[in-house]
Amino acid sequence: MTADPLLPATWALYLALFFAPFLQEDAAVIGSASAASMHEGDAAGIFVVSLLGLIVSDGWKYWAGYYAQSWPPAARWANNSKVGALKEGVLRRLGLALLGARFIPGTRIPLYLACGVFRAPFRRFLPLIALTGALYLALTFTLFAVLGDILGPQFQRAIPLVMVGAIAIIIAVTLVSKRTRDQHDHANP
Repeated sequence: MTADPLLPATWALYLALFFAPFLQEDAAVIGSASAASMHEGDAAGIFVVSLLGLIVSDGWKYWAGYYAQSWPPAARWANNSKVGALKEGVLRRLGLALLGARFIPGTRIPLYLACGVFRAPFRRFLPLIALTGALYLALTFTLFAVLGDILGPQFQRAIPLVMVGAIAIIIAVTLVSKRTRDQHDHANP
């Protein structure tokens, strides 16, 4: 079934997929892959809209970091000698750092903000987040398509449940990790 781009439901889906990365990127990618597997005729449109959402969401994090450096505490942090080695490593291996952050939960937001604070060249940052975002989407879309082919129509009916379960797991892991870090920080000041 090919989606008619003039239908309000299609535009609502596109808007939701575009803005979803602003809330939670991994859940947005899983949701996009789920939507693409249920609307195979519109998978390319879903992919493009989702990728644009990832790029814009990641880009604003960079700019938030860039402009945050005018805030004295952020400027002091960025110019701290201990942070200097991190800055040098990120700037020297920007592509590898962004690739790693794309696939390691909990690292994207801090790294993208740091890229802005460190004044990583945006002309390098933007294509790299586009490339890593496309790779992440392609792998996830492919996984959903392969599982759909292997498991058949039963899987397609279960995709929304899988998506909700994956989102719940991602949120739970994030919360547990944060709580563990907070407890560790309080125990070892």
